[in-house]
Amino acid sequence: ASTTLGSGVTSTATTLSFSTTNRGDRWSQTSAYDVLIAGERIGIPVGGMSASSGSGPYTQTATGVTRSKNGVVKAQAAGAEIHVATPGRWGL
Repeated sequence: ASTTLGSGVTSTATTLSFSTTNRGDRWSQTSAYDVLIAGERIGIPVGGMSASSGSGPYTQTATGVTRSKNGVVKAQAAGAEIHVATPGRWGL
C-alpha cells in the first residue's frame, strides 16, 4: 500500500524502480508475481527484484519484467502507485 514508482519509465522499459515507505511492504526477491501500476499488469520474475536499500524510504529495482500482460501499453509516471495484482486471501 505504500509503494510507488521511483522514476518514470517508457512503455517498453523492463527495469523499474520501486520506492516503499513502510518497511513491511518490501517486495519478495524469491517469488514471481504480478503488480498493477495505473491499470497495467506487470510481471516480476523469480529473482527479478533486488534487495531493499535505504532506511526509509526503501528502494528496490525490478529487472527483466514483463510489461503489458493485460494488454495495457503505456509509459508510467514517477509516483504511480504499485499494488499486488492478485492479493492473497487467508482464512482459518
